[in-house]
Amino acid sequence: MIHFGSATAMMDEPFRQTYFDAMEDAVKHDCFVSFDPNYRVDLWLERVEEFIVFSKRGIAISDLVKVSEEELQLITGITVREIAVVSLHQWGAKHVAVTLGKAGTYISDGVNAVQVPSYPVRSIDSTDAGDAFVGALLYQISMLNNARN
Repeated sequence: MIHFGSATAMMDEPFRQTYFDAMEDAVKHDCFVSFDPNYRVDLWLERVEEFIVFSKRGIAISDLVKVSEEELQLITGITVREIAVVSLHQWGAKHVAVTLGKAGTYISDGVNAVQVPSYPVRSIDSTDAGDAFVGALLYQISMLNNARN
């Protein structure tokens, strides 16, 4: 299992090619590949179209794609969550998790979808909340896989 969170890795060469080479190598070695495009407006500024192209490349080879609702709309150009998630599956994502803040997480495997509610918390700082979410989700997936083996 390997996770790719791309805040800066997709921006410029040689990092971009190294990043995608590592993703493709993980696929060749039957690793479970997780991908979070991790859009940061200040980093991409006038390069949004590039971000979308590179995100689609990562989505195409991922077992799990984690996006915020804003990233989902940006990447797909679709405002209806369920339809936008179908696009990610059509591009290759096997599983999709759309984080919705207080409203929870929308999770889809391409056949079934469910919105899981969040636990109420008093947020002090949401920095790295997506990373913590992905870490916890991947841990749970790894425990399920271990239990099956």
